Amino acid sequence: MKIMTKYKIILLPFLLLAGIGFAQENKVSNPSFEDLEKKVKSLGQFENTLLWYIPEGCQPADIFSSTVKKGDVTAPDNVKGRAESKDGANYAGLMAYSEREAQPRTYIQTKLEKKLLPGKKYCIKMHVQLSDLSKYAIGDLGMYISSKAIKLKDIENYDIQPQLTSPKKGHIKEMYEWIPICTTLTAEGTERYVTLGNFAPQSSIKPSKMKRSREYSQPQTRDAYYFVDEVSIIPVDLLDGDCNCQLPTPDEGPELSVVYTRNVSDDHEGTDQEKIEITVLHFAAGQSALDEDANSNLGAISEILKNNPDLYISVLGFTDSKEATSLADDRARKVYAQLTSVLGVDATRVEFKGMGAEDPVSDNVTAEGRAQNRRVVFKVK
Repeated sequence: MKIMTKYKIILLPFLLLAGIGFAQENKVSNPSFEDLEKKVKSLGQFENTLLWYIPEGCQPADIFSSTVKKGDVTAPDNVKGRAESKDGANYAGLMAYSEREAQPRTYIQTKLEKKLLPGKKYCIKMHVQLSDLSKYAIGDLGMYISSKAIKLKDIENYDIQPQLTSPKKGHIKEMYEWIPICTTLTAEGTERYVTLGNFAPQSSIKPSKMKRSREYSQPQTRDAYYFVDEVSIIPVDLLDGDCNCQLPTPDEGPELSVVYTRNVSDDHEGTDQEKIEITVLHFAAGQSALDEDANSNLGAISEILKNNPDLYISVLGFTDSKEATSLADDRARKVYAQLTSVLGVDATRVEFKGMGAEDPVSDNVTAEGRAQNRRVVFKVK
């Protein structure tokens, strides 16, 4: 114990110095919105974020936090959907597009401590994620670095060309993970202000329609609302590798092995039927095995069924467009067997069916979309 204590004393200053060094590399202060002037309680309170503010004339933006225990701005679950923070406890929320401009767009801005150095190359980056309830996705969300603070009247001229948007303005559709977008900027030496938002005129935006996830019963919002976290401007010569971020393209990269599962929670507000139907089990590509999270959720469902003898359920299995249709049946059968043979639910109260790749909840073009489609859902009869 004494040796461990000694090493802790020695290592702590080193770790603190390492953390300070990393922070100094990033020219953006409070890059993950962790430092707040006061606790957030509702939407529209981004102004509580230290060293960030709302451009003059613009509508208030949002801040979400895992330190908030109830209400619209909690994390990971909130009024806009679900997102774990990329770094720390907080992340911002921006209205980037709405049908017929029914909702005003929102923007956030910060001032760098010093101007960027002329001729020096910087990697400018932010992490974004589309909210679960958004009906649309766009590729116009961007970062604009300027010599002076911009205002709403500047934005509404629609002549601002942000230095950073998604590559070729590819639509950012990912709802289950943070997507980094970045580029290299050669500074002129006058840059001091950073503004995030959508600077494109409404007429030039060509949104993609998103299907509502089965995990939500409420209607989609007719907008493209994005979560934003971990904003950075770092000299390229201080990077470990290249300044390179790339959106997923069709058939690019390996299939995702990470699965995403909604938990059945005793704290979930709703009926027992809603608790069952909100649960979705996801699978690795080509697999039907149940992981630890899936088994935990099935245990919770079995308890609900045992406590409600009048409830009967259907177990529906799905595949992505690349998998064999029979795998959908395998997944549903595995869940049925776990509920009845292992967890003791009366087999007459459970039926199962493979649905193949029909009725996808996301696109089958990207690896991320296919990962969301490989699933089992539950319906109470």
